[in-house]
Amino acid sequence: MRIEEALRKVPASFRTQLEDHPLIRTKRQHLTLAGCLTDPACLKDLYGGLSCGEQQLLSALWLRFGAHSFTTEQAVSIVIEMSKAEVVLGMTELRKLGLLFTARKTWGEKIHCIPKDVYIALLPVLLPDVWIGLEAEFPEQDVDEGVLQHALDSDIFRLLCAIGMRGELKLTQKGTIHKKELQQLTGALQIEKEKLQPVGLQYVHCESYTEAFAVVLDMALRLGLVQQPFQTIQLNVKRLGPWLHMTADERCQVLFELWEKVAYPKELPLQMGWALLYLLEPNRKYSWGQMVNAILTQYPDGTPEAISDQLLNRILLPMAALGWFGMERTDHDWKVWRRQQEAETEHFYIQPNGEIIVPPHLSLPIRWELELLLEKQHSFSVNITRDSVLRACEHGRTGSEIIEFLKAHSMYPLDPSFEQLLREWTSAYGKAQIEEVVLLRFTDKEDADRWLLMPHAETAVAAKLTQTIFILHRDKLTAAEKQLKEINCLPQKKSDAAPVYPTCPSSIVMDADESDTMNTEASRGVVYTVQDLLLYPLDTDIPKAQDMYGELRDIPAMWTNGMRKYHESTMKDVFKKAIELGVKVRLRNASAEGKVAAPRELIEQPSYWNVRCSSEEGLFTVNPREWEEIQLILPGINDKT
Repeated sequence: MRIEEALRKVPASFRTQLEDHPLIRTKRQHLTLAGCLTDPACLKDLYGGLSCGEQQLLSALWLRFGAHSFTTEQAVSIVIEMSKAEVVLGMTELRKLGLLFTARKTWGEKIHCIPKDVYIALLPVLLPDVWIGLEAEFPEQDVDEGVLQHALDSDIFRLLCAIGMRGELKLTQKGTIHKKELQQLTGALQIEKEKLQPVGLQYVHCESYTEAFAVVLDMALRLGLVQQPFQTIQLNVKRLGPWLHMTADERCQVLFELWEKVAYPKELPLQMGWALLYLLEPNRKYSWGQMVNAILTQYPDGTPEAISDQLLNRILLPMAALGWFGMERTDHDWKVWRRQQEAETEHFYIQPNGEIIVPPHLSLPIRWELELLLEKQHSFSVNITRDSVLRACEHGRTGSEIIEFLKAHSMYPLDPSFEQLLREWTSAYGKAQIEEVVLLRFTDKEDADRWLLMPHAETAVAAKLTQTIFILHRDKLTAAEKQLKEINCLPQKKSDAAPVYPTCPSSIVMDADESDTMNTEASRGVVYTVQDLLLYPLDTDIPKAQDMYGELRDIPAMWTNGMRKYHESTMKDVFKKAIELGVKVRLRNASAEGKVAAPRELIEQPSYWNVRCSSEEGLFTVNPREWEEIQLILPGINDKT
């Protein structure tokens, strides 16, 4: 779960409540609420505004649970120096800031979670020294990657183009793409499937699809770029334009968030490694070995070799194969850097012989149209041929549109001889026409005669081929269908219409609601997601401190007002109430002034009783006969006195 997803799911009143929190209101400035909660600098200020106990709790939750869900009891168990009430009250304060979200399961149990992007942004706040030494071994910062493209982004684009050319992909009865087409689509992928196998993705049709193709199809489905009506996969033209017009960095960020849904690890060292990689500054080289050492500092259970292998095979290598990171082997280490996409260009090179040199960062709206005109797409150098121009014409492009497109986006003026050749090819198109007509065929002559007797039936006929076969005018088809139904001749429709490659709009103008479209999932994909807090309704009811203790009037006021001496039986009642409420007590005797402890268990024996307690020093046993005075401490009520 990311913070934007959580904020979309909660009521507007709860979002307003978060925005109006004094710590957030003074720090937001020009940031959105989600931006504030995922900005390390802003989070550092928010963290500084927390109490010492709240800071301690947030650090413990971050280290122990990462971005995975946990119960209240699990949270209490990791901070033994805090009482249950202090933990619950501390988590309430974190919920008020949007640093923690709570969901309620069907049977009433509450689970809590730090959103993934908040968890990532908290890393430099909670571990400010983690970056020391990561760049020290590589003072040179120039990253030369040649003409590398983002493999996942590029493969999704290829899939969209392939479907656009075909019109649709037909599915088998099992719901998979037919073998021949699947082989063609899989063979065109840049992603190395072997690099994805250690992730252990679970997906449907795993017997037919490779990991690489499953990820590409999954992303396209989740983004709503394709849809699956009636045993087919078709383009969703409504979402195609906005996707193509996003910048490369915007697309890569959206794809990263979708990859996070299916590949985010449960293991805490791997979660920290994921966060470190995400926070790397683009195109700056970092030491992989130093990153592993930084993780081992927080999670020492494991050898450097084992942690490094897990991080490499399950995190870094898959994300490098998909296109987010670059890697280079040294003698004893890896150089790692986060790729930043180059600025996109709208121009390409056209040679006089029709050869096209396509820059690797050509903008997708331009590439989308150019794909129609390319004979081969196996390298950056491809050709425009008569057959490829014919294909573009068959998909609805006119000769003038083709020539104007090439002129507008050619790096240099179009060669006159090649332009003339294009005009010859496009002008030849349409000199002979093969037209699909509406054919009406009756199986019985009597039915044909009955239909011809219907009003205006003969005017719908363009030509009579036989006594039972007619060619109809297209504009009369609807009326003819209605008449056929009236005489109980229900028409069976047959169509082999040619696919039409959609035109990408030259620009996209969206209102505020539509601009967020590409950040929301349109449908389920084929890869199973990691279990998420969003499966359950989010709990936006944040209790007040006094609500945690039931009826306060049932607690004697003298127990909370100050240190007092009680009879041993009353002292036992105070300890029992402290255990029941999950709060602390303050104890005093001649040698200790105001010792604070969290009672955990009352141990009763026939002749005496003790209390098992915890504090900052650890677990210990309280003998009530050794203490003179006691006070019940209710966090949020009397813990400041």
